[in-house]
Amino acid sequence: MKMETLTLGAEKRQAPRMPVDWDLRVRVTGENEPINAKAVNVSKGGLAVSLERVLAPDAVAKLVMHAGEDYPEVHAYAY
Repeated sequence: MKMETLTLGAEKRQAPRMPVDWDLRVRVTGENEPINAKAVNVSKGGLAVSLERVLAPDAVAKLVMHAGEDYPEVHAYAY
């Protein structure tokens, strides 16, 4: 699966980012099939996610991530 990261505008983040390579399951409200995704970096201010397709601007997505055996599964919503 080929995924690309898109960066828009000037870099304005205040917190440093840590590169990660976490597989995610993304479910969009109103859709039946999950979307394959990867977390590419994480910081105090957020998570950068690379998706296999573009979501609608008003989409609500539930992200399910698991960083490894020693960590619990994490659920988050993205608006």
